[in-house]
Amino acid sequence: MNIDKLSQSCKQEVMRFSQARRQTRPRQGGAASSIGGIAGPSIQLPLLSYEGRFIQEGDDTSKTPRSLESNMSISLPVYKKDKNSLAFSLKGGNLNLESPVSLGSGTVIDRDWYRSEVGIHYSRRLDGKKMFGLSSSFGYEGDNFSPETQNISLRANYSFPTEGGNRWVLMLLMSNNGQLGNFIPIPGFFYITRTSTFTGIFGFPVLSLQWTPVNPWAFSFSLFGANLRAESSYGVVNRRQFFIASGMKQQRYMYSERTNEDDRLTFEEKFFELGIRQPILKGSLIEFQTGSSFDRSLYLGDGLFNKDRGEGTFDSSLYARFFFKVIF
Repeated sequence: MNIDKLSQSCKQEVMRFSQARRQTRPRQGGAASSIGGIAGPSIQLPLLSYEGRFIQEGDDTSKTPRSLESNMSISLPVYKKDKNSLAFSLKGGNLNLESPVSLGSGTVIDRDWYRSEVGIHYSRRLDGKKMFGLSSSFGYEGDNFSPETQNISLRANYSFPTEGGNRWVLMLLMSNNGQLGNFIPIPGFFYITRTSTFTGIFGFPVLSLQWTPVNPWAFSFSLFGANLRAESSYGVVNRRQFFIASGMKQQRYMYSERTNEDDRLTFEEKFFELGIRQPILKGSLIEFQTGSSFDRSLYLGDGLFNKDRGEGTFDSSLYARFFFKVIF
């Protein structure tokens, strides 16, 4: 990587683009996992990433168990010739609760929740700087690896530039564990605009604002479904960055013993955190965060924010998170 040779404005452009891609990636992966990457060019890089997070127990240990979460992702380009590119991705993760949690409706949630996924991603460059892409993934997201927890997702996208140098992206998304609907084709679109200090992605189901008014300050805001993040950082992209962030996030799983096929188990929380990012080697980045997780709950129901099948709440807790990424 030759980032040291870039001008300061180019470095900020790289930082804004990287931040937009990172913040608009759905936590549960799937074919939409590179939506913030402008229809997925990042999947064409050989990349390995790992995330680990530890949440301590709350004041009432019988009500709020400590938890440990880990996720790993690998993307591997396998073909690139002329205008065509093909890549595979592998993802896996585990969320472990120290003890089972009751939802108050007679349902007791198990301690371990798993996520695994195999994806294939195809993209083609068209004339006039247009792009076309197809992605699909298959895996499991739930309390075990069974037909009841199988996850399938598909995405098609088409992008084209405007006369002013900006870009439109049109999409069609479908998943059986999506935040916007299960097994329902969801049309999406967004408009990407850039200036020397601003990168904006405006559309549905994603919004991302990245602003670098004065070096080395940067501010960002992103929204994807029920996941929201606002961040302020100080530092440059190829050196150390300190940041403060707040927001809300969700993770959705399929409970194998659900009585309604469309029910999903949702882990929801709000957060406030402090962190540091540090490049360590060529193409490598580490990130450490510590913060508070509050308004924490998990609930079972059909649709976004639906709690018809019961809800369990957690105390506010402190957490620590470690993230590592390397591009080969």
